[in-house]
Amino acid sequence: FNTLNAQSTIESKRYRWVAEWEQHEATWISWPHNQDTWPGLFEAIPPIAERLIRTLAEVEKVHVLGGPPSSHAVAIRQLGDVPNIEVHPI
Repeated sequence: FNTLNAQSTIESKRYRWVAEWEQHEATWISWPHNQDTWPGLFEAIPPIAERLIRTLAEVEKVHVLGGPPSSHAVAIRQLGDVPNIEVHPI
């Protein structure tokens, strides 16, 4: 991976990270799947993530990165029928 080339590509295409209050087409978010990220708390996290994602979907398109196959299946089960949400396998 060549950081210099990546930086040049980013600058040439004028990519930038918009602030959450700025106009944007959609929000991208990952479905929680790594228990090591939430030691001792993981069981509580997916319902919180689901509530957050559903709330966002009330006002904008949400793309959810479903994670590995097992968590992707959970994300599809929890969010697959919600308008304005698209769950993607990764």
